[in-house]
Formats: sequence, C-alpha cells, structure tokens
Amino acid sequence: MKKLLPIGLLLILTACSRSTDRDKTVKTLKSIQSWTATARMVGEAWQEDRIPQQYARQTLIKSREEIAKEAKELPDPPTIVEQLKETISSLTDKIDRPDNVAFTTSLGKFSTQQQQLDKFTKSQEQQP
Repeated sequence: MKKLLPIGLLLILTACSRSTDRDKTVKTLKSIQSWTATARMVGEAWQEDRIPQQYARQTLIKSREEIAKEAKELPDPPTIVEQLKETISSLTDKIDRPDNVAFTTSLGKFSTQQQQLDKFTKSQEQQP
C-alpha cells in the first residue's frame, strides 16, 4: 500500500501539470484573441473614418507586437497566429496608401483568420 501512494501522487501531479499547461495555453490564446479583436476594431474604425490614421497605425503595430510576444509563450503556436501577424502587417502598410479596396480586402481576410483562431481556442478549451 505504501508503494502505491507515491505512484498515485505522481499520477495526480502529472494530471495537474497537464491541466496547468493547457490552462496556460488557453489563457495565452485568449490574450491573442483580445489583441486580434483590438486590431480588427481599429481597422474597421479607420476604414469608416472614425479614428485618425496615426492612431490606427500605432494600434495595429502594438497589436502585432503583443500577438508576437504572446505567441512565444506557446509551446507549438498554431499557423493561424503567424498568418494573423502577417495580415496585421499588411493592414499597417495599407493604411499609408490611398487604395482603400486593398485595405478592405485585407480586413476581410483578417476577419476570417480571427474566426479560425476563435475555433482553435475553443477546441483547446474543450480538451481534457
């Protein structure tokens, strides 16, 4: 019986460790989701001429930086995170150009990527 106790404790600690790792991953993904939502709202607000160009640019840059920082916390970041960072860079570049159609196209792509990130995050939350 005494020999089974350490084995039982080891199994419990291992299960707790997995849960903690999963919880940390989900928390990081939710932070990335939040920065993604910020970038999207700013992009939409700029597109509708509700915020200044400089504010939009600065916020998109900050969003991309924070997403990159959070992604480093993930043991195996999903591909969609890299795609989001690239699209935010594209949006930032397009703010300085007069071609609003290109910005709108990138913003639509970004919205689709955001939905993919949301689905991925939910799948991580539901894992045992």
